[in-house]
Amino acid sequence: MEGILELVVGEKTILKKSFSHEVPPPFEIFSSYSTPESAPFGEAFNKSFPHGLLGLLYDLKGLEPLISTLKDDDAGVRKASAYALGEIKDPRAVEPLISALKDKELSVRWEAADALKSITGKDFGTDYEKWSKWWEENKGRFKK
Repeated sequence: MEGILELVVGEKTILKKSFSHEVPPPFEIFSSYSTPESAPFGEAFNKSFPHGLLGLLYDLKGLEPLISTLKDDDAGVRKASAYALGEIKDPRAVEPLISALKDKELSVRWEAADALKSITGKDFGTDYEKWSKWWEENKGRFKK
C-alpha cells in the first residue's frame, strides 16, 4: 500500500510526505479483522499511517519531539516512534531507545532493539544491560 500524507493549512499544502508498506496476503492477517476484505487495508493503514505521521513530525519539528513520543501512553505510538527513529538513524536517539528497552510492552522493546541495530550496526537484542554498557564504551564514535 502506498499513500501521501499532506499537511494543508487553509488552501495551501505546507508539506507532502509519501509512505509505503508491503502488505502480507489476507489469509495471513485476516484473523484480526472482521472481514477478509478489510484485512489488507487495515494492516497497511495500522502499520504505515503511524510511521508516516511520525516521519512528518520529524520533518516539521526535528528529532526531540519524535524522541518524546517514546514515552507516549499508547504502546502503538511508542512502537511506531522506535521504528521511525531506526529509519532516521540519528545517533542522538540511541540513549532514549536503550531506555525504551525497559518498556512494559514486548513489541516496543523489540522495535527499539531493531532501531538500535539499525543505527549502530550492533545486535544485543532487547538486553538493556549489554546495550547500556556497549553505548557507554562507544558513544564517542557516534556523535552527530
